[in-house]
Amino acid sequence: GGFMSEVSYDGVFSHCFYTPGVFYYRSIETSMVGVIYVTELPSFVSEFGITVNGFTPSSVPSIPLNLTGVPIDISCQTPLPVIADDIDLQFIFWSCKTGVIQHTTPIQGYFYEVIHITGSNFMDTQLHIQLDDVYPCGVTSDTDTTASCMLREDTQVPPCTPLPITLSYGIDGYALLTEKSTYTLQPTIIGVLPLAGSTEGCQEVTVSGYGLLDVSSVVIGSECEIIYRGYNEIVCITGETVEGNYSIVVHTCSESKTYLYRYEYSVSQTPQVSQVTVTEGDTYVVIEISGDSFSTSQPDDITVHIEDILCVELQLVNGGNTIECRVYSLEVGEYVVSVYVRELGCAYIPANIRTISIEGDIMGFTPTQGSIEGCTRIT
Repeated sequence: GGFMSEVSYDGVFSHCFYTPGVFYYRSIETSMVGVIYVTELPSFVSEFGITVNGFTPSSVPSIPLNLTGVPIDISCQTPLPVIADDIDLQFIFWSCKTGVIQHTTPIQGYFYEVIHITGSNFMDTQLHIQLDDVYPCGVTSDTDTTASCMLREDTQVPPCTPLPITLSYGIDGYALLTEKSTYTLQPTIIGVLPLAGSTEGCQEVTVSGYGLLDVSSVVIGSECEIIYRGYNEIVCITGETVEGNYSIVVHTCSESKTYLYRYEYSVSQTPQVSQVTVTEGDTYVVIEISGDSFSTSQPDDITVHIEDILCVELQLVNGGNTIECRVYSLEVGEYVVSVYVRELGCAYIPANIRTISIEGDIMGFTPTQGSIEGCTRIT
């Protein structure tokens, strides 16, 4: 403890020490060994210089030392550094005006979870706590030795990344860290819509929450294909799954997490197809699909595909129990039919009627005779 080491992409190591002490190091590659002595940062006085547009004032008035905000605390025994009489502008770096962070807890959690900080010499006015010196953590309480804060969802804190905790107060600067103090935001799920859909899948499900950018996969009984990923929501398409009520499982922060929210695959939410009829015309094919769960829908809510070809001019007939649409320029062959109903998902189509055959009709051909050597073009 007492230090943190990092390595850059090009293999250069850097070390940050948080506490005084004697530290030993050894390089395996170079067989180098050594000792690092870390001492307390002393209080000191520094000359304060001012430059305006490249010019330094030739004379400045003497400014008295400002000790406002210095905590009246007998635990701060460091004497005030000696002030030089021959320097007009001076700035004092003083440990009595330096807060010290000794411990933070927890090291990971969610939005609106309280982060506790213990230490010493915290100023009790204008306290600011941030993650990575960027994302504010709203202060909920503070004393000279303790502070606490909560993250709000509007701060857009990146998930799954340990971010250093920084503490500052008023105009007096930052507190000193005596240990590696970081907080890792875990993604949060707060809702799933809709709550149920077809066992055949194809339903668009929206998973809402906070910090969802790191989610790499969603499983709801089976893989739910992600089509949109944002900080506050994920949209995915359900797969075919047997009837049942399933938990939401997401892979994030290099692990799988199961959440309390659930989604139901229901036969009652699955459109059923009972018959598919094909009528071939001169330039198009008419597809009629009979079944249930269509009558409560509008034509714009239903999509029919013949393989990857969209069936157009769709309308509902027979009291809404039959879908009728057309496919133009469909070549001879076999095609798989699929039906999607918005807010439900894909329809169940029995295997024996799921595939249609387009046979085509020959109306005639010309010419009707040609060379015995072949190469005659026939239309």
